[in-house]
Amino acid sequence: QHNPGGAAAACIDAVRPGHAVTIRGPEGAVLPPVGEGPLLVVSDVTGLATLAALNNQVNRDGRTEQITVAVFSENRHLDSSVVVSCLGDPMGEFAVLRHLDDIARRVSEHAGTHDGNARLLAIGEHGLTAVAARAALGAGLATTQISTRAYWRPGRRGLE
Repeated sequence: QHNPGGAAAACIDAVRPGHAVTIRGPEGAVLPPVGEGPLLVVSDVTGLATLAALNNQVNRDGRTEQITVAVFSENRHLDSSVVVSCLGDPMGEFAVLRHLDDIARRVSEHAGTHDGNARLLAIGEHGLTAVAARAALGAGLATTQISTRAYWRPGRRGLE
């Protein structure tokens, strides 16, 4: 389970649909894997700032690549409307998933439906990025098609 008492979780727990949300964070610090294939971005709430930066970059550059976003959150108040308020004009399809098994399944489906051209960017808690990477490798993606960035791990400081 993700740390419900963490700094990011406390902020997200206070957000309700209809609230105005401003986020900021790394600009360009996390890069998707190189390639032209469809990109699946998997994140938890600690990666929302990075998602917003990636979304801004895609919109600014006028890119037309296919991007799907899956946000992992056990917080029942975090729904698609909150993600939209964080991202502004979303770059592609997105979903809020509640279980790590759902993340693994979504990654496997993504990897298996794009003729070997799919890419994965997984950001957030270490366990989430590991689940996503294992699912992608298990579905046949090469390590060059996968990029991960773990921001935190329960009980451990200094990952980022």
